[in-house]
Amino acid sequence: MPQPPTPESEAEFVANAERLLRQGEPLLAYNVADTGLQRWPALLRLRQLLALALARSGDLERANRILAELVRSGVDDAETLGVLARTHKDLGMRAADPARRAAHLESAYRLYRQAYASSRQLGATADAYYTGINAATVAVLRGEIEEARRIAAEVLVVCDAADGSREAKAEYWSKATRGEALLILGDSVAAARHYAAAIAMAPGRYGDLSTTRRQARLLAAHLPVDAGWLEQVLRIPPVLVFSGHRVGRTGHEAARVPASLESTARDAIRASLAAARPLAAYGSAAGSADILCLELVRELGGETHVVLPFPPRDFRNTIGDGDWGVRFDSLLEKADSVTVASDYRGSIATLEYADLVMTGLGALRAEMLDTNLCGLAISDGEHDGTPNSASKARRSVEADRGL
Repeated sequence: MPQPPTPESEAEFVANAERLLRQGEPLLAYNVADTGLQRWPALLRLRQLLALALARSGDLERANRILAELVRSGVDDAETLGVLARTHKDLGMRAADPARRAAHLESAYRLYRQAYASSRQLGATADAYYTGINAATVAVLRGEIEEARRIAAEVLVVCDAADGSREAKAEYWSKATRGEALLILGDSVAAARHYAAAIAMAPGRYGDLSTTRRQARLLAAHLPVDAGWLEQVLRIPPVLVFSGHRVGRTGHEAARVPASLESTARDAIRASLAAARPLAAYGSAAGSADILCLELVRELGGETHVVLPFPPRDFRNTIGDGDWGVRFDSLLEKADSVTVASDYRGSIATLEYADLVMTGLGALRAEMLDTNLCGLAISDGEHDGTPNSASKARRSVEADRGL
């Protein structure tokens, strides 16, 4: 199985970390940034990305310390001040003590306002609308609604000045920022329209979408607006964990779903996946039903993450050299990630451990993106070779899908 090329240059490390953050993989982004910093410890962009990965992973205190150290050393660009302010905002919202909450929100507001004023003075429109809208959001959280609306109105003007950018990243954040500003200003209809436009131009950028949705939900909870539309407009597809039996010859020791039911199993899996449209699926590829599911997820444009109980070469030997073996090889080659749970072939405990790893990875990804985790299982139910077997298998898939 070919491995993705290892980053070699500073630019490659930065690009990989940024890509993983856009996809909603902050822990992987942290690993990339941390590895890069071992080679280039003074590279500012990697230090910023490391801190952002920590913040998105929930380690706010550590992210705050890294960024505060940068600021004390004289770094005062909008990105550093903005992410530091974000950690203060999130720490404030997490704080149980009112005084501690107020102190963090005050720090967040001051830093956002400092970066906003500097960016406007420099004519850096993207930095200005990023820091400006966040200053307005923190003002909302502090109960200063009129001040928040004043800044939000200014930010809309800044966004107008930024129009014409051809960079997809900038266009996404410009439209999302307009949605946020209009939400603060009380125009939910226009806000929904701009949020929808932003989402339409950011396929696969679930990390950015998650950030946008969390901010919108936070604002809606502190504003006198009807935001019942928000969950649907900013919907993030679920993460799927799949488990299935093998498809093979009737009576074969390792096969629980007869080969004659492969078409039925495929149709039932496809129907479930088409309804949920998961952004990613985690499966073991241990059986042919797993392979069917992962193939169909990729067909629908989702990510595929394979979790194996032991190394691929050993595991491949359990599948055989027929069509399923070829399809297994293809899945691993195209998978977004392949995780090996253990270096050793073992008992049923090895397989159970792999299942736990698979479920844990899926649950962690769903939590990072603030979306649902769903399960899909296929079995032959009470298959006994009777003419009703196909309908039994179909009902089993429908009952177990958990979508």
